[in-house]
Amino acid sequence: MATAQYTPKDVVGDLGGIPVTIPRHLAEFVEYEGDPGWGQKREGPVPERTHQSKLTSFGVQFRYPDMATLSGPEMWKDKKSKNIYNTDWMGFGVTTGKRYPGNGWLDRDTNSTLNAVEMGHYIYVKQPKSEYGLQFYQKVNKNTGQADEKMRTIDANLFIARNAEGQVISYIVCSTAQHQAAPCRHSFSLEFQGVSVEVNVQYRRPMLEHWQDIQNKVTDMILGFKSQNTSAASTQ
Repeated sequence: MATAQYTPKDVVGDLGGIPVTIPRHLAEFVEYEGDPGWGQKREGPVPERTHQSKLTSFGVQFRYPDMATLSGPEMWKDKKSKNIYNTDWMGFGVTTGKRYPGNGWLDRDTNSTLNAVEMGHYIYVKQPKSEYGLQFYQKVNKNTGQADEKMRTIDANLFIARNAEGQVISYIVCSTAQHQAAPCRHSFSLEFQGVSVEVNVQYRRPMLEHWQDIQNKVTDMILGFKSQNTSAASTQ
């Protein structure tokens, strides 16, 4: 794992099958295949990074809806001026390379969750009304059929979007905590764009209504990293 949050040079590598160049101020906690894990020390020098170097993960912070990033002091000041209850900043992480769970992982994860006979004392029950175009599932106590005080966890509500073929394209879990900072974790795959990348976006529950636009804009940002110049090299 990278020992610094940001790299001193632009990040280059192979991201799920495409060569990318990511501006240095964007990519946080960059990891390549072969990097040491947490608590481990690197043996030998850092390898030269090229567009053939396999990335496994990194993260990006951005402001919604304009997709501004932490490109300078003004953006850092703006981010720090917000609090957890009103921030329009959010972040996403990508998983790829040897960490990628394989195409179809969204369907597998969804089926595993919804078809589970027992999850402790709790199950997901499909609700009659959709929310923002998403299939809505409520986590309830299987003995009472009702949500209870323990249902304020991050996965209290489950939201699913499918394409015309019935494949899951968005998997979102949200807390039901009664405040503006209640979190959501929004997962999707770039396999439908021909790239083997898992994406996880974190944002506040009030932003859920924008889930489709957020997914589209994050997708465009990631695909926009594709490099036309594959001769560049970087070190980390």
